[in-house]
Amino acid sequence: MDEQMIRLLAMGDTPEAQQHILSYFDELKKQDNGWQICCEVLTQNRVDDERVKFFCLQVLEAHIKTKYASSDQTQQNAFKLCLQQWYQHCCQSAQKTFIRNKSAQLFCLIFVQEYPQKWNSFFNEMLSLVGAGPLGIDAYLRVLVAIDEEVVARQINHTDIEFQRNTAIKDRMRDHCVTDLVESWFQILNLPDKDCESSIKCMCFQVIGAYISWIDINLIANDRFISKILEFLSHEEIRESACECLQEIVNKGMDSAGKTRLVESLSDVLVKIGVMDVSTEEMDVEFLIKLSTLLNRMGVQLILSFNKLTKEESATNLKMEILQAIDKKIGYMIRFLSDEDDDVSFGVFEFCHSYLGLLKQLNGCNPLQSQGEHIKKILHVILNKMKYDHEYNFDRKGKSEESEAEFLEFRKEMKVLFGNLAKLNGGIVIVTSRELITAALNNWRNMSIHDIELAIYVLYCLGEAFPGNILYNDPDRANLFSDMMNLLITSDVSQHGHWVVLHQYFETVTRYERFFATNAQHLPALLMSFLDERGLKNQKDSIRSRTSFLLMRFVKALKTQVQPFVNDILKQIEEVLNLQHQDNGCVKVTENDKYYLYEASAILITCSTSGAEKQQEKMGTLLSPVITLFQQICEQLQNGQLDEIGQLDGANRLQHLMAYASRASKAFSTVQSMKNSGCAQCFTEALSIFLHSLTIPVHRAIIHSGVRQYLHRMIICLGQDVLPYVPVAVTHLLKDCEMADIQDFIPLINQLITRFKSSISPFLTDIFMPLVSQVFAFLQAPTESNDQQALREKQLLQRSYYLFIATITNMSILEVISSQESNNVKEILLSIVHGAVEVDDPQAQKTCFIICNKLVDNWGGDESFKEFVYEHIVPACFMAPLKSTFNLEDAQTYLALQEIANVQKTILQKWNVEFLQYLIQTYLPQNNCPPDMTQEYAMALEKMDNKTFKNYLKAFYAKAKT
Repeated sequence: MDEQMIRLLAMGDTPEAQQHILSYFDELKKQDNGWQICCEVLTQNRVDDERVKFFCLQVLEAHIKTKYASSDQTQQNAFKLCLQQWYQHCCQSAQKTFIRNKSAQLFCLIFVQEYPQKWNSFFNEMLSLVGAGPLGIDAYLRVLVAIDEEVVARQINHTDIEFQRNTAIKDRMRDHCVTDLVESWFQILNLPDKDCESSIKCMCFQVIGAYISWIDINLIANDRFISKILEFLSHEEIRESACECLQEIVNKGMDSAGKTRLVESLSDVLVKIGVMDVSTEEMDVEFLIKLSTLLNRMGVQLILSFNKLTKEESATNLKMEILQAIDKKIGYMIRFLSDEDDDVSFGVFEFCHSYLGLLKQLNGCNPLQSQGEHIKKILHVILNKMKYDHEYNFDRKGKSEESEAEFLEFRKEMKVLFGNLAKLNGGIVIVTSRELITAALNNWRNMSIHDIELAIYVLYCLGEAFPGNILYNDPDRANLFSDMMNLLITSDVSQHGHWVVLHQYFETVTRYERFFATNAQHLPALLMSFLDERGLKNQKDSIRSRTSFLLMRFVKALKTQVQPFVNDILKQIEEVLNLQHQDNGCVKVTENDKYYLYEASAILITCSTSGAEKQQEKMGTLLSPVITLFQQICEQLQNGQLDEIGQLDGANRLQHLMAYASRASKAFSTVQSMKNSGCAQCFTEALSIFLHSLTIPVHRAIIHSGVRQYLHRMIICLGQDVLPYVPVAVTHLLKDCEMADIQDFIPLINQLITRFKSSISPFLTDIFMPLVSQVFAFLQAPTESNDQQALREKQLLQRSYYLFIATITNMSILEVISSQESNNVKEILLSIVHGAVEVDDPQAQKTCFIICNKLVDNWGGDESFKEFVYEHIVPACFMAPLKSTFNLEDAQTYLALQEIANVQKTILQKWNVEFLQYLIQTYLPQNNCPPDMTQEYAMALEKMDNKTFKNYLKAFYAKAKT
C-alpha cells in the first residue's frame, strides 16, 4: 500500500477522498495479491487509522469468501499465518471493538472451511489465548461468539450443505474439545477482578448461554458452575449477563422430568439466596427486568413440560410435581407483574398468559386450592397496571406523547390478560370491575383523573372480555352491566372536562350503543354530551375529531331511538358545519371531521318520521350551502380571479365540497332507499353542478378526483338516473389526461359496466378504442430502466387495463370489443396474449388467462377466432409457464397456472378431438415434446378432472423447466 494512499486514508473525510478509498479497496479485493498487501499493513503495524485496518480486514474477508478455497495449500498456509500474526497482535495491543469483532469473524470463516480436517489444532490454538492476558481472553471469546453466529444461531437461514457442515462441526466439537472449552470458561469466571475486566466475564456468560443449547447440560448445570454463576448475581456490573446465562440454561431442551428438576433446583437456590425477594428500592430496574424475564422462562418452561407429558407420565407423581413447581412461582410472578416499572411487568407477561391458559385447560381439575386466590391477585394487579401513572402529565407535549404511546401499547397487553381472566372466571372479573367502577363514578369529583379514566376504561374492556350477547342476555352479567352503564350516564362524569376522561367516555358509550336501544331515557343527556363543549365543540382537536366519528356511528346504530331528537341534533351540527363563515369564532373542525358529520346529518334526515317531501327539504338545507359555495369557487377559478395559492386552495375546497355530498350519500345503500327518501333530486342536481368543474383549467387532478368520487357514489344511489350524465363526465375526465388519470378512471368505468351491463354498452362501444389507445400510448412510452416509480406506475396501469377487459368479458358485453374494427380487435386480443405470456406480473397473467377463457367460451363457434386460438392462445398456455419468471412455487403464479388449465379445458369442450389431435400431431411435436410426454399430456387433459389436471400441470412444467 503506497504512502500516498495511506495519507489519503488519514485525511478521508471529504466525499472525494472517501470515493478514492472505496475504489482503491474494491480494486484490492479483485487482485490476487490484494490480501497480501493488506496483511502487510496489519501485521507490520504500518498505520494506526482504524478505518485502514477495517478496510484491510474487509479485503481479507472477500478473499476468504471468494478465493481462499480454490487457492493452493501454500497460499492457504500463508494466509492463515498472516491471520494468526494479526490475531497475536490483537492480543498484545488493544483494538477498537469493531476491529476485534471483524477479526474474530475472519477466523470463524476459515474455521468453518477447515475444521477439523485441515485445522484440527484450531481449538488448542484458541485455548492458548486464555493464558495471554485480558486481550487474549477477549480475542478467544469473540471467536467463540462468531462460531456460534455462523454455525449454531437459529435465526440465520442455512443451505442444506451448510446445515450438514455445521452438524459435523458440532459433533466433532462435542467429542473432542467442548469439555476443554467449558473448563476454560470456568477458569475465566474464576479470575480475580484485577486480572479480568467485567466486560470479559459478561462475554463469557454470553458464550455459555449460546453454547448451552447444543452441549451436554451437565457440563454447566452442576454445583460448581451454578454456584459460580450465582455468585455474580450480587456483582452489579456482571449480574445482568449472569441472569441472561441462567435464562439460556433454563431454555435448554430436555424431557419434562429433567426440565422440572433443573428449574426447581435453580429456583430453590435463587429463593434461598434471596434474589427473588428483592424490591425496586434495593435493586436497579435493568436487573429487575432480567430477573423478571428469568422467572418468566422458568414458568413457561414448566408449563411446556406439563403440556408435553405423556399419558404414562401423567399417571405418575410428575404431573403433580410440575403443578406444584408452577404454583410456587406464581407469587413471584405476581410480584414482578405488579412492579411500578412496566418493563419489569412485561417480563412475566408470557408466563402469566400461559398460566391462565393452563388453568383454563385444567377446567377446574387443578388439585391445588390456591388458584382462586391467584386469580383475584392477578386481576387486581392487572386493573392497577392498566391505570396511567399518577405522575403522568397529560398536558405536556413531546416526550409525554411518546410516553403515552408506550403506555397504551402496554395497556393492550394487560387487556389481553384481562380478557383471559374473564374467560377463566367471568364472575370474579365482572364483580371486581363493578366494585372499582362504582367506587370511582360515585365519587369522581374527589378522585384523580387516573382513577376515573381507569374505571371507564375497564367498563369499555368488558365488551371484549365478554363477547357476544353475554352482557345483555346472561341474567347475572346483564344486571351488573346495566348498573354500571346507568351509573356512567347518571353520575355526570362527562362533566369532568379533562380530555382523557372524555375520550374514554365517548368510546365506551359508543361501544355499548345497544344498551341505549332499551334505555332510551338516557339519550337526551348522552346526545347533548356529544354535541356541546364536551364533544363536537371541545377545545381539543383530538376530542372533536373522535366525537365526530363516534356520533356518526352512534346515530347510525340507533336510527329509531334518535328520531325524536333529529331536529335538535341537526341544528347543533349545522353550527359546527358553518361553511360560509370560517372566522366566526366557532371551534374549527377538520375536513375529515366534516365528512363524518355530513354522513351523520344525512342518516338523521333519513331516519326522521317526516315524509319524503320533508326529508327532501332537510337534505336540500344540508347540501344547499355546499352547492352555493361550490358555484362561487368555480366562478372564481373559471374567471381567473385567484392567484396561484388561491387556485390551489380553491381546487382543494371544491374536492372537499364534493366529498361532503359523497359522504352524505352514504346514508343510502341502494337506489331504492334514496328514491324512497325523496332525496334523489338533491343529489342529481348536485351532480349536474359538480360536472361544471370539469372544465376548470387549473389543478385538474384534484378536481377530477372529487368528481370521480362523487360519481362512484351516484352509480350506487341514483342507478339508471346517472346515465345521462356519464357521457359528459367521461368526455372531460379523459380529455388531455395523464397516466394517473387513466389509472383512476378505469375503476369508475368498471363500476359502470358492472352496474349497468348492456345499458352502458352503446356508450362504452364509442369510447372503447379511444380509451384503449390512450392506455397503449402510455404503456409504450419510453421509460428509464432505473426509474422504479415510473415502472411501477406502468405495471399498475397494465394491470388495470386487463381488469377493464376482464370486466367487459365477465359482464357478457363482448359486443363492445367485437364491434370495433377488425384490426383493432386483433390488437386487443394480441395485447391479452402478450399480457398472459410476457408480462412479469402473475396477477395480470391470471387476469389475461381468465379473459382468454371467457373469449373461448363465448366466441368458440367463430371459425376465424378458432384460428386465433390455435395460433396464439394455445401457445400462450405453454409459453407462459416455461418462462424463467414464472415461479411455480409462488401462490399468485399458481393461481395463474390454474387459469391456464381452465383455458385448455374450455378449448377441449369446444373442439374436443380436433384440439387433442392438434396437440398430439402438430403443436407439441413442433416444440420438441417427446412422444411419450405428448401422449401423457393429451390423456391428462382429456381424462382428468379440473383439479387433478391443475396439479398435473404444475408437475409437468416443473419437469419441463429442469
